[in-house]
Amino acid sequence: MRSEEEEQPRSSAKGKAKAKGKASAKSTPKSKAKAKAKAVVKASPKAKAMSRTVDRVITKAKAKSKAMAKAKPKPKPQTKAKAKATPKVKVQVKTKIETIDLTPRRAGHGAVESLDDEPEESKPKAKARPKTNLRQKLLSELGERPIDELLADVRLRIEALQKLAEEAQFAEDQIAKEADRARKLVEDASAQVDEATQRETDAIENLRITREAQLEASNSALRALSEKSEAERCLDILELEAASRAKVKQLEDARQQAVEASEAARQAVQDAKAREKEMIEQMKATMVEQKEKEVRLMEQMRSDAAAEKDKAKEARLHNADVGGHAPVSEARALEKELSEVEKMRVLREKGRQARKAEVLGKGAKRKLDTAISISDSAGDVDGGVAQE
Repeated sequence: MRSEEEEQPRSSAKGKAKAKGKASAKSTPKSKAKAKAKAVVKASPKAKAMSRTVDRVITKAKAKSKAMAKAKPKPKPQTKAKAKATPKVKVQVKTKIETIDLTPRRAGHGAVESLDDEPEESKPKAKARPKTNLRQKLLSELGERPIDELLADVRLRIEALQKLAEEAQFAEDQIAKEADRARKLVEDASAQVDEATQRETDAIENLRITREAQLEASNSALRALSEKSEAERCLDILELEAASRAKVKQLEDARQQAVEASEAARQAVQDAKAREKEMIEQMKATMVEQKEKEVRLMEQMRSDAAAEKDKAKEARLHNADVGGHAPVSEARALEKELSEVEKMRVLREKGRQARKAEVLGKGAKRKLDTAISISDSAGDVDGGVAQE
């Protein structure tokens, strides 16, 4: 955009200079080619240098003609009319040379190329002060050269400069066309830039709207996730509370059942204690009776043992005298009878234990272990008595 803004003032300046050159060409008697050449030369530093070079050459020619005029005698009176006519042409030629601005030409254009060979930055010498006598001045500038030769030389130069002006005008037209094309390209590029800027603005706006919608959707998703987490926590708490209440109910039911069972057990224990007390009383009486029987049996067994010992002694003595084996068979028959008695005692004891367990139960059975052991000892004594 900045290059376009800079290009527009330049083109406008060129147009103004061109219009000004055309206006001056119409207002003055100069030709159109001179006006164009002047407009072109003003815009070119090389053309200005060429103009200075031409001025310097003309100045040198004037100085040379002045030097030759000093050495030449005064002209005759009959040539006065011709001399008066000469200054008009000279002035006209001088005006043409001074008003036409020169532009540099390319190589291969003859006489003008030799003028371009001089350094561009060389400055022309200062002009001599004009003298009061114009006729002497013109004559000194003309010198010995014929005026036709000078006019022909100037015309050649003017033609060369005219060609240069035409080429400069052509170059200016080409540059103007290039400037127009460049301006159109800049305008098209500016339009494309404006369109791209508008599209970029629209895209940025759409991006902003999309980002806002995305942010809103993200916030909504976060809120939904937060609410979901909160609902899940509430559900977990409710499930724990439900499980806790169910467990409490189960424990309450179990406690109630335990209380009821405890009451029943307490009643059963009381009944068992009563039965146990009764059984203990019966066992005490049985034990007392059993002790009395045991004492009597022990005394009888001692007496029987003593008698048996005596019988055995007598039998051994008798067997030693006779040499028989009758005591051995009797001993075996006695052992067999004792084993049968022991079997019957064991069966009797098992039946008694089963009846006790059925009557007293498990708790009372543990407390009556001592009594059972006592009854066992009493059974052993009974068995021994039966064997005897």
